[in-house]
Amino acid sequence: MNNQQVMINLGSEDLVKEGDNFIVVNKGEEIIDPQTKKDLGRYDFVKDRLEVIEVFPNFSILSKITRKVVPMFAALPALGNQTRTEEIPENLNVDKDEISAIKFSSTDRIIHLNDLVRKTNKR
Repeated sequence: MNNQQVMINLGSEDLVKEGDNFIVVNKGEEIIDPQTKKDLGRYDFVKDRLEVIEVFPNFSILSKITRKVVPMFAALPALGNQTRTEEIPENLNVDKDEISAIKFSSTDRIIHLNDLVRKTNKR
C-alpha cells in the first residue's frame, strides 16, 4: 500500500482483530537432523514484526508501530510526572516497484508482495 502500511488477505472473518501482531517471514529451508535424518521443520527468517491497525471482513492493514513513553508536562514540572504513550508509525523496508513475486535469499530483509505472514503474540 505504502511505505508504512501493508495489506494481508486475512480479516475479521478469519478472527483477526485490531492490535493483533504478525511477523513477515522469509520461508527457510527444511532442517534435517544429521544423525537421525528426522525432519525438524523449517527455520524461517523474520523480516519484521507488524501490528494490525485496521480490520475489514476479508483483509487487514498492518503497520510497524513504535511506542514511546513521554512526559505529559515536560515544560511544567509543577504539574507532576504524568506520562503518556506515543504511537509512532515507522517506515517499512518495502519494494515499492515490485508487482510480482520474486525468489528470496535467506537474508533478504525487504518486504515483498506475497511474503508469508504469521500471527504471533510477541511484539
